[in-house]
Amino acid sequence: MEVGAGTGKNFAYYDRSRVELSAIDFSQGMLDVTEKKKAKLQWHTLKLFQMDIENLSFEDESFDCVVSTFVFCTVPDPQQGLREVMRVLRPGGKAIFLEHMKSRYQVINVFLWMMNFFSTRLLGTSMLRETQKSIEAAGFKIHSVEYKLFDVIRLIIEIKNK
Repeated sequence: MEVGAGTGKNFAYYDRSRVELSAIDFSQGMLDVTEKKKAKLQWHTLKLFQMDIENLSFEDESFDCVVSTFVFCTVPDPQQGLREVMRVLRPGGKAIFLEHMKSRYQVINVFLWMMNFFSTRLLGTSMLRETQKSIEAAGFKIHSVEYKLFDVIRLIIEIKNK
């Protein structure tokens, strides 16, 4: 499952011959764009859902993998969204988060704080969330973390405990 699929920009990175994907987004407008991309790709095993990550309508332990790309900076209650990701992920399943977040370095956070003033008002996105801590608090077991752009962008791979 991909959460916050937006316009389907990540779809090019999936092996359509091997992956059955359920993609969700809160915005029907985004999903309308995504539906056109799905038709163009002729990806018949791709299912699109308008859904709130804080209240997923999937059954417990439904997915082997969940992918999130720059999503949790906008989720109103990120802990609830992460609990839902944990709930629908099978034991031993993998969660892949590519997210921007507050830095470990205060000098970088000064710039993020200035950007946050505008980003929260204009885009509804927070530059200062501590997403990695939230992910860990949701009960995921860290497999790996890669730091990009100092440590503002992180690729976090988590494994759900069995």
